Amino acid sequence: MAYGFVKASSQYLSINDTAALDITGAITVACWAKRSSDLTTEQQLVAKYESSAGKPNQRSYLLTVTTSGNLVFITTQDGTGSTVSRRDSSSSTSATFQHLCGTWSPVNYPNVYISGALSNGTAQGTATNTSIHSGTANLTLGAGSAGTGGFFTGDIAEVGIWNAALTAAE
Repeated sequence: MAYGFVKASSQYLSINDTAALDITGAITVACWAKRSSDLTTEQQLVAKYESSAGKPNQRSYLLTVTTSGNLVFITTQDGTGSTVSRRDSSSSTSATFQHLCGTWSPVNYPNVYISGALSNGTAQGTATNTSIHSGTANLTLGAGSAGTGGFFTGDIAEVGIWNAALTAAE
């Protein structure tokens, strides 16, 4: 079952931080999403990624859609803005559900997959991260971890997070 989000209503789901969400090694973050064409702001799908006054430098990982419609997966080693990320090579929205996925393993750039196909475009940051920050941010769906921005418009279903960098076949 999908959960429908409306950016204008500031809707999102939040899960309190737990040790199970503090993945510091290889990771896969995936979901099924039906994105709207409203891309006036960056829209976050799955986030354990916060840097607010109450929780500074608590960035860990983030699967997001840019204002250009690109899927991006971001990880950070130290909780600050020093990140590695991968932006997909296409720019699209979809009126149908797509499987959206980001993976990362130590000393590699993240990979992004759309509907099971590797869609690596632009690598950003440094590839020398050896771990992911074990932060205290909550896990959120449909917004940033602080719940104050990055609101998503569309449907998100079947979110999964693994402590392994799954392959396209997996």
